[in-house]
Amino acid sequence: MKRLGKEETAMATGALTAVAALYQDTEFTETGSAIIAKNIKKTFTDLSLSCLHYIHYKEKFFSAASLMLNGATLKQISDSLNINIATAFAWRHKILDILKNRQDKKLSGIVEADDTFFAISDKGNKNLKRKAKKRGAKSYKRGISSEKVCVVVARDRNSNTISDIATIGRPSADNIDTLLGKSITASCVLLTDRHPSFSRFAKNKKIKYIALDLGKGRRTIKGIYHIQNVNSYHSRLKTWIKRFKGVATKYLSNYLHWFEFIDMNVKDKTAQAAQKTLILNACLPGMV
Repeated sequence: MKRLGKEETAMATGALTAVAALYQDTEFTETGSAIIAKNIKKTFTDLSLSCLHYIHYKEKFFSAASLMLNGATLKQISDSLNINIATAFAWRHKILDILKNRQDKKLSGIVEADDTFFAISDKGNKNLKRKAKKRGAKSYKRGISSEKVCVVVARDRNSNTISDIATIGRPSADNIDTLLGKSITASCVLLTDRHPSFSRFAKNKKIKYIALDLGKGRRTIKGIYHIQNVNSYHSRLKTWIKRFKGVATKYLSNYLHWFEFIDMNVKDKTAQAAQKTLILNACLPGMV
């Protein structure tokens, strides 16, 4: 099997430092590319604590990442790499965990924010606490309710995007703060529709806030203040996610980060550059 390239290995060497920090009272002995922790009888390599540590077929894993970025289904990945479909599914979520655990992103300048809703899905759950319904069936309750999960999306004019599950039903200012509080600074200008929770969040964080009254047709202010970018992102996200024919709510956050990665990297750069970024992140410690 092919060894990791020099760049990937260089990115991975931080794992040994992470191991030493984790086991501070442990005596280590270095043997080649590995270190041995004597008193706990463990051996660590440059890929310990990384996503790749427990994967035997690393080349196939990287090939699966490439196929996944190019839109291949689990069945196509399984057939192409001659792996079990359960392995393809497990690898997909390892890759999604890598994307989810990347560095915290900061938004700058004009930031558009809005919420969108997905029906709660218990896909794969064998112990439902409600009456089962067919995929695509309407919710029992109309409108925004406890049967809908709220996804908050914030996006600046450089296409940096943060999206994640905020809560079930309508979000509060605290829900928004938990999701966006560390990413939006006082130097930003926050744009939303007339949403009281966003208004309260901006007031608490002392962020300049502009609300657009869409109900009265006020969609743009001074030609630059609008939320068309974030609304367009919602549209692309929902169109893209339909291809999976239902995503379980417990996995929805991972898929949101997957789409963030595709929307930012594959479109603006190349699929090869996006794949390389993902591979390097896979080698970093703490990405398990």
